[in-house]
Amino acid sequence: MNKFFNLVGKKHIISLQAEKVLTSEYVMQFSEDIKLQDDVDYQIGLVWFEGTNSIPNISTKENNNKFKYYNGTVWKTLTIPDGGYEINILNEKIQKLMKDNNDYLAGTTDKYYITLTGDVTELNTSFEITNGYKIDFSITNSFNDLIGFDNIILHVGTHKSTNNVEMAKVKTIKILTNLTTDWFVNGSKSNVLYSSPIPSPMGYSFKIFPKNVIWLPFMSKSFNNITFSFKDSRDKLIDFRGYSIDFLVMIKQI
Repeated sequence: MNKFFNLVGKKHIISLQAEKVLTSEYVMQFSEDIKLQDDVDYQIGLVWFEGTNSIPNISTKENNNKFKYYNGTVWKTLTIPDGGYEINILNEKIQKLMKDNNDYLAGTTDKYYITLTGDVTELNTSFEITNGYKIDFSITNSFNDLIGFDNIILHVGTHKSTNNVEMAKVKTIKILTNLTTDWFVNGSKSNVLYSSPIPSPMGYSFKIFPKNVIWLPFMSKSFNNITFSFKDSRDKLIDFRGYSIDFLVMIKQI
C-alpha cells in the first residue's frame, strides 16, 4: 500500500494493490489502521484488473460433471474433469473416456457410437447415437443444460438440442468490496465496485483497464482491512482454478 498527496490539489490518495491473489474472496489486511479525515468525503475506484480466463463450465462445484450412457449391455457414468470446454473439446473428452472404457470400435480411424457436434449457424448441438447406445440426461449432475438438452434419455438416432446452448456459464466478472454500496444491480443496491464482460476466451489471460475510472462513495473513515470478492452474474463466487489475479484500487479524497 502506498500513501501520497496530490501536489496540485493537496488531496489525499491511497493506492491499494493486490498481487497473486488465489481466492475469490480476499481480505486485504493492513499493518496499521488507516484513518481518513473526518471532515471530507472519499471515493473508491478500480484502476486495473488482470487475470486468466480459467473459469470452468463443467466442474464438481457446479455439480454438472457426469455423463451417463448405455453401451448396449450396461449403463456407465463418466466423470468429466473440471474445465472450460468448447463443444468439440467436450466431444473429444467424452470419446476418450469411452475409449478408456473400451466402448468404441478400434481401427485405422477409431469409431465411436456417440458423437457430439455443434452448429454455429443454427446455434444448436447434435448427438449422433448408433449401435444400441443411449444417453441419460435425467440424472441431476449432468451438463445437458450447457448444450441445450432437456432432462431426457436419448436413443439411437440424431438428436438436436431444443433449448439455448449456454457453454459459457460465466460471462461477467463483478468485483465487490464491503466498503461501498452505490452500485445498482437489477434495481437493487449492491457492493459492486466494478463489473465487466470477460474480455478473453477460455485459457487466455486478460487485462481490464477502465477508460474512465468509476468512482463510488467510500463508506469508512477508519479501517484496517478491506474485503474484495469476485462473483459472476448469478452472484456466485468465481472459481479461477488456482490461477492468480492482480488488481489496483485507489481511494481518493473528493
